[in-house]
Amino acid sequence: MCIIRKVILLIMLAFLLSGRQSLAQQITKDSIMRISAIHQTLREYQHFISAAAPYYSGPQYVEYYLKIDVGQPFFLNTNFNLGLIRYDHILYENVPLKYDLVQNKIVIRDPLGVSSFSPSDDKIDYFAINGHEFFKLKKDSTNPTLPISGYYEVLYKSSRLTLLKKETKKVRDELNSERVPTRFIDSRINFYLKMGSAYTIINRKNQVLKNFKTRKPEMHQFIRKNNLDFKNDADNALLSIIPYYESLAK
Repeated sequence: MCIIRKVILLIMLAFLLSGRQSLAQQITKDSIMRISAIHQTLREYQHFISAAAPYYSGPQYVEYYLKIDVGQPFFLNTNFNLGLIRYDHILYENVPLKYDLVQNKIVIRDPLGVSSFSPSDDKIDYFAINGHEFFKLKKDSTNPTLPISGYYEVLYKSSRLTLLKKETKKVRDELNSERVPTRFIDSRINFYLKMGSAYTIINRKNQVLKNFKTRKPEMHQFIRKNNLDFKNDADNALLSIIPYYESLAK
């Protein structure tokens, strides 16, 4: 109700300001200031009315990560970053959000910065944070190669190949060396290559070479020449070798 009252007051202000102007009035410094005030009022109205966006209808989110001793459960960091979200087939921009990798949930902050919400997962099929794009995959019995359902980051996409990254996190409880209970975050990352409609996991070098066996000698040479490290720097290794393979296949 507080937001609705503000919206009503802003509309009334815009009406009063605009009502003082006569269509026949010569444009003066005073009238320009009034027009500027009206535009500012409309901008504020658009900001407050965004609180009625449907993705705010989800349950309130509890920031449980404050009780974790080591690590954090979110993608990138614990901050809210401006991003995009496609909710119920409508794309919304400049939305403060973060991605909880433990609960596999999108977290959104309300326009006033008071509360956090988790919008309905069933209605989200795409979101982006700081230039990182995520699409939802759903397990389908007609395609046995599909990985588990969830959000996957798109690292590379062409007409022939798509490279996906799936990061998951879990909260674990253990006793440290001093026999004190410690809660920490355990992270796991898998990479998937989509060729046509088939998905294959490519976490290791031999899995990559198996998928590109028609160009295996060239790929071996490229990996050695560029010192690609699939164990410690898989993102950059895959982002180097896949475009190279496509250049050979042309």
